[in-house]
Amino acid sequence: MRKALGIVGLLIFIIAACIMFVRLADIVVPTEENGADISAGISYLAETVPDDVDMVLTWETEERSPVLETTSASAVSSDVETTVTETSETELEILEIKDGNFRAAFDDIIIAGDSIVEAVSAYGILDDDQVLAEIGAHTWHLSKVTDQIVSSNPKYLILHYGENELDELDNAPYFIERYRDCIETLKEELPDTVIFVDSIFPVQEKAYNNEPYTVNIPYYNELIREMAEDLDVIYIDYDPFWEALETDYYEPDGIHPVMSFYTEQYLPYVYTVAMNSKK
Repeated sequence: MRKALGIVGLLIFIIAACIMFVRLADIVVPTEENGADISAGISYLAETVPDDVDMVLTWETEERSPVLETTSASAVSSDVETTVTETSETELEILEIKDGNFRAAFDDIIIAGDSIVEAVSAYGILDDDQVLAEIGAHTWHLSKVTDQIVSSNPKYLILHYGENELDELDNAPYFIERYRDCIETLKEELPDTVIFVDSIFPVQEKAYNNEPYTVNIPYYNELIREMAEDLDVIYIDYDPFWEALETDYYEPDGIHPVMSFYTEQYLPYVYTVAMNSKK
């Protein structure tokens, strides 16, 4: 009889111990489901587990709680690059200008725009009839030289506008409307000409202090890219192009390129893009 009571007592003790253990586990091992703070434990694991395990933990955390990405200038540049893969520097082997004769290489190419490209003729690299550009030019300049472009009937046309219309964001819709109208006219008058639209070049950080409006460049470039897609002309994104350069090609103002940029980078790249384009 005593032996039987002893066994029963032992069983009751074991059952009670199990119940207490389960409750204790709920207290000392909190979970995310009951709202407990497990950050200290995660920090401890991050400091003690091997690197490869830490990578797995990080991936699992991100998988459960994806980060909301915001749009930034760099994000816009990245998106633009994927939409203009035919002009990506990484996919083009830059062609050599035979005998360094840019005038001969650009015989069937006209460049129109503002001071950024006006420098090409100002430096004497190309002739004035190959570069129809003007310092301070707005898109009105393109409408002014449209007849000259049409009469020249180039095989390729490079357009570079926008720097001088960055000063007020309210002007952006009017800028892009005028640009669009000019390109539509050129497409109608020159059905066999391949038209390229340059993005506005990025500037150095110091330029933001002297010319604050340059912070609008990414926004304007996005408008230009969308316009180019709508009009079925080729948009050339120069953000990744500039980022890949190892040499500082800027003038002291941090906006305009030096002469060597045109002979070493811009013109060889434009020529390569043109030769690799398909109508």
